[in-house]
Amino acid sequence: MENHNYKSNLELVLKNLEKQHQELIYGIINLGLAGEFHEIDEAFEVGDTFEFSVEMFENSNDINVNLLFELLEKNIETYEKLMNLNPSKIYDDE
Repeated sequence: MENHNYKSNLELVLKNLEKQHQELIYGIINLGLAGEFHEIDEAFEVGDTFEFSVEMFENSNDINVNLLFELLEKNIETYEKLMNLNPSKIYDDE
């Protein structure tokens, strides 16, 4: 029988990777709008809505945004590998 504590910790790691994924996306967008793409941010009035996609900031000239993209890609890769390596351990009783 699989160690319940191990399974619980694995599920927690996956949930944390999901949260980090979202935080990295927010960071990329916010950093991009504060820096290289500030003119886009300035074009909007308070209350305006626009749905930004993280892909809009890909291939940025900002090294910091690019580093966050690398981390985001590694986050996705790690999450997918963990899911593929542990299908019987993850969420099997839900």
